[in-house]
Amino acid sequence: MKVKNIIVTIIATILGLAFVGGVWFLISKLNIEEIKIKEKLERNVGEELPILQDYLEQEEKTEGSIEYYIGKERIELSSLNKREQYRVKIIINRKEYTSVLEVKDSEAPILSLKEITTSGTYEPSMFVESCTDNSKAECIYSFKEETMTSYSQVGSYEIEIVAKDPSGNEISAKTTLNITRAPNQNKNTNNTSNSDLKNDNQKVQEETEEIIPPKIVYKRPDNEEKEEPKENIILSEEDINDSENFIKKVNEYRTQNEISNNWDEKIVAIALLRAIETVENKALIDLKTWFQLAEVSMTNAKEINIKANSLEEAYQKVTIEHNTDLKDPKYQNIGAAKYSQNGQKVWVIILCY
Repeated sequence: MKVKNIIVTIIATILGLAFVGGVWFLISKLNIEEIKIKEKLERNVGEELPILQDYLEQEEKTEGSIEYYIGKERIELSSLNKREQYRVKIIINRKEYTSVLEVKDSEAPILSLKEITTSGTYEPSMFVESCTDNSKAECIYSFKEETMTSYSQVGSYEIEIVAKDPSGNEISAKTTLNITRAPNQNKNTNNTSNSDLKNDNQKVQEETEEIIPPKIVYKRPDNEEKEEPKENIILSEEDINDSENFIKKVNEYRTQNEISNNWDEKIVAIALLRAIETVENKALIDLKTWFQLAEVSMTNAKEINIKANSLEEAYQKVTIEHNTDLKDPKYQNIGAAKYSQNGQKVWVIILCY
């Protein structure tokens, strides 16, 4: 009997130890090692989006998911194309961890300029051959010095253009501006008599009176009746629609700032002419002639000439870079147009008083 009890005790002890060992084994298997997450991860604009392993302190590979937030709003982040700080939620084995992703941008754009020749007004974007930034965003252009904005005498001038990206990084480069006489502009030299000069001026005046400004095929904000364009002015359907909407948005912007808008068909024609000249990089006609037709002095006019790939981009640029001019109450007469060719799109506003 005693032997039997001893055997039962031994068997029970072995089974008990086996049970305890099994439980310990299962617990050890289910016991997940604590995950350590980096408090902050830094990347530069244009670099690859971080993967889960980049956020972990340990080297072992772990599976999980990453969510990005700006404030409380969750966003889908597919690339690092702007300077920003994101709140990061990492989920591993149903447990949540937090971190921060800071995207920095300290790299200036790459700018290439070209020399231009003109007899009229000019804008910084006209000198730009190309400008690329790691953010893939459009560059914003300006003149280095205020004095570079108003050259008008015939001659060659050194121009320095500044290109800035959305993060504020900037780069500058120099090029040349050539101011030439317009095709019909008279040259008053010592060999020209007063009589000859008077006859020349009379001839120019007669030629000027025969020129009829082209009519634009889109409606103006005052909803006046549309007129058919001249055969030598050809606008695509896209340019027509964009011009209509561009005029509407500029009109609304000035109205919101309590500025009156007198849309002049002849000034609209000047805007279209300047847009065509900018795209084709050549003078089509004496610009002074067009201003005479509009009964406006060139010295009382301001041209806004920008390049943009879309209506929204054009509107954003004009209201940010030229908001002072758009809000200036002295500019009562206005015209605007858009022209595109071979992928180049130019938007022009002429403000007059």
